[in-house]
Amino acid sequence: MPEERKKYLEKVSFDQAIFIKDAKVFHQEFRTNDAVYSVMWENKNMILAESFSYKDERETFTYQDKLLSMKAKSKKFSFDPYYKIDIPEGPQNEDSIYYFIK
Repeated sequence: MPEERKKYLEKVSFDQAIFIKDAKVFHQEFRTNDAVYSVMWENKNMILAESFSYKDERETFTYQDKLLSMKAKSKKFSFDPYYKIDIPEGPQNEDSIYYFIK
């Protein structure tokens, strides 16, 4: 996802995000013919998750306290990931969106 994120990072805008009342989160997505990149916020300064879907694959990164906490890959429309890794606390690298929006 880090490579795909670079295509959309400058377009991500909390002010243009849609508020999802039931979940109490803000959401913004960018679509192309075969891919979707999306970001969710709890509030303006707290990104909860980002995902990238391409064809039948989905990659999801989740954040806790502004730190990347988990990366997962799954088939599109599946809740069970075929790959999941929890990220220990520590310095953020280019896998984290916060690495780019310091």
